Amino acid sequence: MDRAALSDAIIAELGQLFVGVLRRNAAKLVANNLDGLEQLLQVLGREVFGPVVEQAIALIGEAYSGEHPTCPKCHQAMRPIGYARPRSLQGLVGDYKFTRPYFFCDRCHEALAPLDQHLGIGSGALSPGLERVACWFGIDDSFEEAAQAIHETLRIELADETERRVTEAIGQVAEAEAQAAIALAQAGKDPLPPAAIQATSPTLLVEVDGTVVDEVDGQWHEAKSELAAPLGPQLHEDEQSGRTTMAMGKPATASASRAPNCSGIEPQYSANASLVWT
Repeated sequence: MDRAALSDAIIAELGQLFVGVLRRNAAKLVANNLDGLEQLLQVLGREVFGPVVEQAIALIGEAYSGEHPTCPKCHQAMRPIGYARPRSLQGLVGDYKFTRPYFFCDRCHEALAPLDQHLGIGSGALSPGLERVACWFGIDDSFEEAAQAIHETLRIELADETERRVTEAIGQVAEAEAQAAIALAQAGKDPLPPAAIQATSPTLLVEVDGTVVDEVDGQWHEAKSELAAPLGPQLHEDEQSGRTTMAMGKPATASASRAPNCSGIEPQYSANASLVWT
Protein backbone atom coordinates (compact mmCIF):
# COMPACT_ATOMS: atom_id res chain seq x y z
CA MET A 1 0.00 0.00 0.00
CA ASP A 2 1.43 3.38 -1.01
CA ARG A 3 1.63 5.89 1.82
CA ALA A 4 1.62 9.65 1.46
CA ALA A 5 4.70 11.57 2.49
CA LEU A 6 4.69 14.25 5.15
CA SER A 7 2.53 17.10 3.90
CA ASP A 8 3.94 20.53 3.15
CA ALA A 9 1.95 21.88 6.10
CA ILE A 10 3.53 19.40 8.52
CA ILE A 11 7.02 20.05 7.15
CA ALA A 12 6.45 23.81 7.48
CA GLU A 13 5.24 23.34 11.08
CA LEU A 14 8.32 21.27 11.95
CA GLY A 15 10.51 23.87 10.30
CA GLN A 16 8.96 26.60 12.45
CA LEU A 17 9.64 24.43 15.53
CA PHE A 18 13.30 24.15 14.54
CA VAL A 19 13.61 27.90 13.97
CA GLY A 20 11.90 28.63 17.28
CA VAL A 21 14.25 26.33 19.21
CA LEU A 22 17.28 27.99 17.62
CA ARG A 23 15.99 31.48 18.39
CA ARG A 24 15.31 30.66 22.04
CA ASN A 25 18.79 29.24 22.48
CA ALA A 26 20.81 31.51 20.18
CA ALA A 27 22.62 33.22 23.06
CA LYS A 28 23.51 29.89 24.71
CA LEU A 29 24.89 28.49 21.46
CA VAL A 30 27.48 31.25 20.98
CA ALA A 31 28.37 31.41 24.70
CA ASN A 32 29.76 27.84 24.73
CA ASN A 33 33.04 26.27 23.75
CA LEU A 34 32.90 23.50 21.15
CA ASP A 35 32.25 20.75 23.71
CA GLY A 36 29.39 22.68 25.28
CA LEU A 37 28.04 23.63 21.85
CA GLU A 38 27.84 20.02 20.74
CA GLN A 39 26.23 18.91 24.00
CA LEU A 40 23.61 21.65 23.79
CA LEU A 41 22.79 20.75 20.19
CA GLN A 42 22.32 17.13 21.21
CA VAL A 43 19.72 18.23 23.76
CA LEU A 44 18.04 20.69 21.39
CA GLY A 45 17.98 18.10 18.64
CA ARG A 46 15.72 15.91 20.77
CA GLU A 47 13.22 18.79 20.98
CA VAL A 48 13.14 19.01 17.19
CA PHE A 49 13.49 15.41 16.01
CA GLY A 50 11.10 13.91 18.57
CA PRO A 51 8.11 15.66 16.94
CA VAL A 52 9.38 14.60 13.49
CA VAL A 53 9.24 10.96 14.60
CA GLU A 54 5.76 11.48 16.08
CA GLN A 55 4.44 12.97 12.84
CA ALA A 56 5.93 10.15 10.78
CA ILE A 57 4.42 7.53 13.12
CA ALA A 58 1.02 9.24 12.89
CA LEU A 59 1.17 9.04 9.10
CA ILE A 60 2.27 5.39 9.18
CA GLY A 61 -0.51 4.63 11.67
CA GLU A 62 -3.21 5.82 9.27
CA ALA A 63 -2.74 2.60 7.31
CA TYR A 64 -3.65 0.58 10.43
CA SER A 65 -6.60 2.65 11.64
CA GLY A 66 -9.18 0.35 10.08
CA GLU A 67 -7.39 -2.98 10.45
CA HIS A 68 -8.95 -5.68 12.68
CA PRO A 69 -6.28 -8.34 13.29
CA THR A 70 -6.83 -12.00 14.09
CA CYS A 71 -5.47 -13.60 17.23
CA PRO A 72 -2.03 -15.18 16.61
CA LYS A 73 -3.04 -18.20 18.73
CA CYS A 74 -6.65 -19.06 17.86
CA HIS A 75 -6.84 -17.07 14.58
CA GLN A 76 -10.19 -15.56 15.55
CA ALA A 77 -11.06 -11.89 15.09
CA MET A 78 -9.86 -9.74 17.97
CA ARG A 79 -12.04 -7.21 19.77
CA PRO A 80 -11.03 -3.51 19.67
CA ILE A 81 -10.65 -2.03 23.15
CA GLY A 82 -9.44 1.37 22.02
CA TYR A 83 -8.65 3.14 18.77
CA ALA A 84 -6.40 5.76 20.34
CA ARG A 85 -4.43 3.84 22.96
CA PRO A 86 -1.50 6.07 24.08
CA ARG A 87 2.12 4.94 23.92
CA SER A 88 5.29 6.71 25.07
CA LEU A 89 8.84 5.80 24.13
CA GLN A 90 12.27 7.13 24.93
CA GLY A 91 14.31 7.07 21.74
CA LEU A 92 17.68 7.87 20.24
CA VAL A 93 16.62 11.24 18.80
CA GLY A 94 13.82 12.26 21.17
CA ASP A 95 10.90 11.22 23.35
CA TYR A 96 7.86 10.07 21.40
CA LYS A 97 4.16 10.04 22.24
CA PHE A 98 1.56 8.62 19.87
CA THR A 99 -1.72 6.72 19.81
CA ARG A 100 -2.79 3.57 17.97
CA PRO A 101 -5.60 0.99 17.83
CA TYR A 102 -5.41 -1.79 20.43
CA PHE A 103 -7.15 -5.17 20.28
CA PHE A 104 -7.87 -8.06 22.65
CA CYS A 105 -8.77 -11.73 22.24
CA ASP A 106 -11.39 -12.82 24.78
CA ARG A 107 -10.59 -16.48 24.19
CA CYS A 108 -6.78 -16.45 24.50
CA HIS A 109 -6.40 -13.21 26.49
CA GLU A 110 -3.89 -11.96 23.93
CA ALA A 111 -3.49 -8.22 23.32
CA LEU A 112 -2.19 -6.75 20.09
CA ALA A 113 -1.41 -3.36 18.57
CA PRO A 114 -0.74 -3.79 14.82
CA LEU A 115 1.15 -0.51 14.60
CA ASP A 116 3.53 -1.64 17.36
CA GLN A 117 4.29 -4.77 15.35
CA HIS A 118 4.94 -2.76 12.19
CA LEU A 119 7.25 -0.37 14.06
CA GLY A 120 9.13 -3.29 15.60
CA ILE A 121 8.58 -2.24 19.22
CA GLY A 122 7.85 -4.53 22.13
CA SER A 123 6.39 -3.78 25.53
CA GLY A 124 9.35 -1.78 26.83
CA ALA A 125 9.78 1.96 27.23
CA LEU A 126 12.73 2.36 24.86
CA SER A 127 12.92 2.46 21.08
CA PRO A 128 14.70 -0.50 19.42
CA GLY A 129 17.73 1.67 18.62
CA LEU A 130 18.12 2.90 22.19
CA GLU A 131 17.62 -0.66 23.48
CA ARG A 132 20.56 -1.83 21.36
CA VAL A 133 22.76 0.98 22.65
CA ALA A 134 21.76 0.26 26.26
CA CYS A 135 22.54 -3.44 25.87
CA TRP A 136 25.94 -2.82 24.28
CA PHE A 137 26.94 -0.58 27.17
CA GLY A 138 25.35 -2.90 29.74
CA ILE A 139 27.28 -5.95 28.54
CA ASP A 140 30.68 -4.43 29.32
CA ASP A 141 30.01 -2.25 32.38
CA SER A 142 27.85 -2.15 35.47
CA PHE A 143 24.33 -0.89 34.87
CA GLU A 144 25.10 2.39 36.65
CA GLU A 145 28.23 2.94 34.55
CA ALA A 146 26.31 2.04 31.39
CA ALA A 147 23.62 4.62 32.15
CA GLN A 148 26.32 7.22 32.81
CA ALA A 149 28.06 6.38 29.52
CA ILE A 150 24.81 6.79 27.59
CA HIS A 151 24.27 10.20 29.15
CA GLU A 152 27.84 11.25 28.40
CA THR A 153 27.69 10.21 24.75
CA LEU A 154 24.05 10.84 23.81
CA ARG A 155 22.79 13.26 26.48
CA ILE A 156 19.99 10.79 27.28
CA GLU A 157 18.93 10.30 30.91
CA LEU A 158 18.42 6.58 31.46
CA ALA A 159 17.60 5.11 34.87
CA ASP A 160 19.91 2.38 36.17
CA GLU A 161 16.93 0.05 36.59
CA THR A 162 15.85 0.63 32.99
CA GLU A 163 19.38 -0.20 31.85
CA ARG A 164 19.28 -3.42 33.88
CA ARG A 165 15.90 -4.56 32.55
CA VAL A 166 16.81 -3.91 28.92
CA THR A 167 20.22 -5.58 29.10
CA GLU A 168 18.97 -8.66 30.93
CA ALA A 169 15.95 -9.02 28.64
CA ILE A 170 18.09 -8.96 25.48
CA GLY A 171 20.58 -11.25 27.19
CA GLN A 172 17.81 -13.79 27.84
CA VAL A 173 16.84 -13.71 24.16
CA ALA A 174 20.46 -14.22 23.11
CA GLU A 175 20.85 -17.08 25.59
CA ALA A 176 17.66 -18.78 24.33
CA GLU A 177 18.85 -18.52 20.72
CA ALA A 178 22.26 -19.88 21.68
CA GLN A 179 20.73 -22.84 23.52
CA ALA A 180 18.47 -23.58 20.55
CA ALA A 181 21.47 -23.52 18.21
CA ILE A 182 23.40 -25.84 20.57
CA ALA A 183 20.50 -28.29 20.63
CA LEU A 184 20.40 -28.37 16.82
CA ALA A 185 24.17 -28.89 16.64
CA GLN A 186 24.03 -31.72 19.19
CA ALA A 187 21.30 -33.36 17.12
CA GLY A 188 23.58 -33.30 14.08
CA LYS A 189 21.74 -30.44 12.39
CA ASP A 190 23.05 -27.09 11.25
CA PRO A 191 22.08 -24.36 13.73
CA LEU A 192 21.97 -21.76 10.93
CA PRO A 193 19.93 -21.53 7.72
CA PRO A 194 21.79 -22.42 4.49
CA ALA A 195 22.14 -18.78 3.41
CA ALA A 196 23.85 -17.87 6.68
CA ILE A 197 26.15 -20.90 6.48
CA GLN A 198 27.34 -19.96 2.99
CA ALA A 199 28.30 -16.51 4.26
CA THR A 200 30.53 -17.86 7.05
CA SER A 201 34.12 -19.01 6.98
CA PRO A 202 34.82 -22.79 7.15
CA THR A 203 37.50 -22.13 9.80
CA LEU A 204 36.66 -20.84 13.26
CA LEU A 205 39.09 -19.47 15.86
CA VAL A 206 37.97 -20.23 19.42
CA GLU A 207 39.64 -18.84 22.56
CA VAL A 208 38.59 -19.68 26.13
CA ASP A 209 39.85 -18.18 29.38
CA GLY A 210 38.77 -18.07 33.01
CA THR A 211 39.35 -16.07 36.16
CA VAL A 212 37.71 -15.22 39.46
CA VAL A 213 35.94 -11.93 40.10
CA ASP A 214 34.76 -10.10 43.21
CA GLU A 215 31.01 -9.65 42.71
CA VAL A 216 28.41 -7.48 44.43
CA ASP A 217 27.73 -10.10 47.13
CA GLY A 218 31.30 -9.66 48.41
CA GLN A 219 32.30 -13.16 47.34
CA TRP A 220 34.75 -14.31 44.68
CA HIS A 221 33.17 -16.33 41.87
CA GLU A 222 34.52 -18.10 38.83
CA ALA A 223 33.93 -16.32 35.53
CA LYS A 224 34.60 -17.64 32.04
CA SER A 225 35.19 -15.70 28.85
CA GLU A 226 35.08 -17.03 25.31
CA LEU A 227 35.89 -15.55 21.94
CA ALA A 228 35.04 -16.91 18.51
CA ALA A 229 35.97 -15.39 15.16
CA PRO A 230 36.02 -16.58 11.54
CA LEU A 231 39.41 -17.12 9.88
CA GLY A 232 39.64 -16.36 6.16
CA PRO A 233 39.04 -16.65 3.33
CA GLN A 234 40.82 -13.27 3.17
CA LEU A 235 44.57 -13.34 3.83
CA HIS A 236 46.75 -11.09 5.95
CA GLU A 237 50.47 -10.51 5.43
CA ASP A 238 52.55 -9.48 8.44
CA GLU A 239 54.81 -6.57 7.49
CA GLN A 240 57.57 -7.53 9.93
CA SER A 241 57.79 -11.30 9.46
CA GLY A 242 56.46 -11.51 5.92
CA ARG A 243 54.22 -14.40 6.94
CA THR A 244 50.85 -14.79 5.25
CA THR A 245 47.98 -16.03 7.42
CA MET A 246 44.22 -16.16 7.26
CA ALA A 247 42.70 -12.85 8.34
CA MET A 248 40.55 -12.90 11.48
CA GLY A 249 37.03 -11.56 11.04
CA LYS A 250 34.95 -9.67 13.57
CA PRO A 251 35.00 -11.66 16.84
CA ALA A 252 31.94 -12.58 18.87
CA THR A 253 32.46 -12.76 22.62
CA ALA A 254 30.49 -14.30 25.44
CA SER A 255 30.99 -14.31 29.18
CA ALA A 256 29.43 -16.22 32.01
CA SER A 257 29.51 -15.98 35.79
CA ARG A 258 27.05 -16.44 38.60
CA ALA A 259 25.73 -12.89 38.21
CA PRO A 260 26.36 -11.68 34.66
CA ASN A 261 24.99 -8.41 33.32
CA CYS A 262 24.08 -10.06 30.06
CA SER A 263 24.34 -13.54 28.62
CA GLY A 264 26.59 -12.31 25.82
CA ILE A 265 26.20 -12.43 22.08
CA GLU A 266 26.53 -15.91 20.68
CA PRO A 267 28.81 -16.54 17.71
CA GLN A 268 26.80 -17.34 14.59
CA TYR A 269 28.81 -20.00 12.79
CA SER A 270 28.11 -23.30 11.12
CA ALA A 271 28.42 -26.49 13.12
CA ASN A 272 30.46 -27.87 10.19
CA ALA A 273 33.24 -25.31 10.61
CA SER A 274 36.68 -26.59 11.58
CA LEU A 275 37.89 -25.25 14.91
CA VAL A 276 41.27 -23.73 15.78
CA TRP A 277 41.60 -23.65 19.60
CA THR A 278 43.95 -21.29 21.42
